[in-house]
This record gives sequence, structure tokens and C-alpha cells, in this order.
Amino acid sequence: MGKRWKCKLEVLTPLHIGSEGKILPTQYVLNGDRIYVMKPEKMSEYLISRGLFDEYVRLAREGRGKLTEFLTKYGVRLEEVLKEGMFYYSARRKVMGGEKEIMPCIKNPFFKPYIPGSTIKGMLRTAVMFRYLDKEGPGLWIRKVREKLNRPPQKKPAPKKFDDDFYLFDNFQLVDGVRWGPNTDIFRALKVSDTGAWDGEIEIWELRVVHVKKGEQSPMWVEVIPEGAVLEFEVWVDDMVLEYFKRADRRRAERMEECMLNWMDAVREFTGRVNEKMQKIWNERLRLEDGDMRLGWGKGFFWNTLGVLLEESQVMKIRNWYYSRSRGDRFPLSVRMLEDGRLPGWVNLECLES
Repeated sequence: MGKRWKCKLEVLTPLHIGSEGKILPTQYVLNGDRIYVMKPEKMSEYLISRGLFDEYVRLAREGRGKLTEFLTKYGVRLEEVLKEGMFYYSARRKVMGGEKEIMPCIKNPFFKPYIPGSTIKGMLRTAVMFRYLDKEGPGLWIRKVREKLNRPPQKKPAPKKFDDDFYLFDNFQLVDGVRWGPNTDIFRALKVSDTGAWDGEIEIWELRVVHVKKGEQSPMWVEVIPEGAVLEFEVWVDDMVLEYFKRADRRRAERMEECMLNWMDAVREFTGRVNEKMQKIWNERLRLEDGDMRLGWGKGFFWNTLGVLLEESQVMKIRNWYYSRSRGDRFPLSVRMLEDGRLPGWVNLECLES
């Protein structure tokens, strides 16, 4: 069935893999440096017993106020509501200041965070495509990009549509004349498992959007897997899927196979190229870790695309289509940083072929 690697991933800077929704200050209790995400049914039972339920419902519906302040106002000792069974889980707060909305990280049914295989595969896919195009010469791909960019849309597309449009560019067709789809994508051969769950503490950090000219803005609280966490996962390459593509175009399929089998080299080459690009834009003001790659939310344009292979004029045209507010001589003009100035999501890899 092909080669398989057992891998360990060490988190170098706090890593946020987003989940749906937000955790509101009306849904958690802050006690010292810990946040407790409460169970609504248990909290409701307790408030009903104290005759405070209606007032709390009004507070929650209005979307204002904080549960901790509400309980303190009515003389409730926090120890009473922080007993076992009253909350889903707790997290250690690494930020100061009053309560804010929290962006949760993805968790398993036992409220333990993990990294989905799709998140890791997305990074590996981009890196392998980079290696393939960089070795083959990205001329054909860039020509397709140029053709698309030379057909301006009838109306300016929304920024949220950018990922959908640009992602089509890195679905490089190995089977010509066949409409792209999940069954015609050679990356079906590259498979990545979910990591095991992180059994340690979840931490809450502040992420700040930092503008290259305007400085810090838009701080937000996020749940993270902390630095030092070690998680295990597997990567494997499916020979049977590759054989299908070899029958269609053996030369190109074998060259893509070589890039897949050397995915660790591809990751490090891609990381090096993106680091060079970001340092050039930010004039060496970014604190870059000595890591193998970045994962999770907040990476930005060059980490999530093959933009490092494009000409500067093409990158600027993409910016003007989707990011009209970012006009200037550089792009991107902002990055998301941790409160201590580091970039989130740096990890190291250790992999053994099995």
C-alpha cells in the first residue's frame, strides 16, 4: 500500500486550530488565571435554585455582561459553581484584562484539542505542489494564473471568495481533458491521520493583527495548544491511487510521486521560501522560529497559497481584486502575532519511515 511514516509534532509557538462559534463572557467563569466553560443545563439549574435565572437569561439575550460579574453581584461564591460536573473544561489564561469573547479550538467529544489530518495535509499539499512546480518550472501553472487574472470579474469578488478562487490554481491537472474533482486529484494518494488528543492544559492567548504601517490593532482571545505539546500522527502514500494516475501520464505522475515521497524536504523548502518573502516585506521585523512549518489559523496569504511562485505584478493584481483596502506597495500589509511578538502555529516534525 505504499510508504508510511510515524510522525511526532512538537508545538513551538501556541497553535490555534479554529472551531465554530465563540465562547461568550456569559458562558464562562473567570477565577484567577483559569477560565471555566460552564454547562448550560447545570448553570441553569443552579440559577433557578437561587431565583436568578430570569435575570441571567435577560443578560444573555442582550449579549452583554459577564457571568463572573453577574454571580459576584448577587453574592454567589465561585466555589459553589466550580464544582466537578458544573463545567465542560477549564483553560489557563495567559492574557490579562477583563473577559472577552474567546475563539475556541477544535476538540474531540471529550473536550481535548487535537490537530485534524486535513489541517496537516493542507500544509503538506501546498508544500509538495511547491516542490513539484519549482522543480518542473512553474511556467504552465503561472500561465493559467495569468489567463485567469486577465479576465477581470464583472464585479469585485468578496474577500471570503478569494480562497475558493485561488485554491483552484493549485489543483494541478495530471489528467488532461478531465474536469477536476475529488476522484481526479492525485493528492488522494497522500493521506494524513488526525493527531492524538492533547491531554494537557488548553491555554488562552491574545492574538493581535499587526499592520506593517499602522501598528497593532484588533486584539482577540483564542484557545491554543501550548508550546511544548507533542502530538503523534501518520502520513502515508497510497501506491494504488498513484498507479491510476501513472496509467494516464506516467512521467508527470512519477515526478509528483517523488515529491510526495520527499514531503519533509518539500515542507522545509517551502517554509524557507515563505520566510524569505515575509522577511523582505517586513524588513526583518518578524520573529521567525527555527521550525519546520506553520499550522492553524492566522498564517496569511503566502503560507496558504503558492503565491511565492507568482510574479509581483500578479500578486498585486490578486490583492487589488480581493483586498482593495490594502492598496500600497506591499502585500500582505498585516500579520497575526501573539502578544509576545511571535507568530502562532510554528511546529517541528520528527518522522520515521515504518
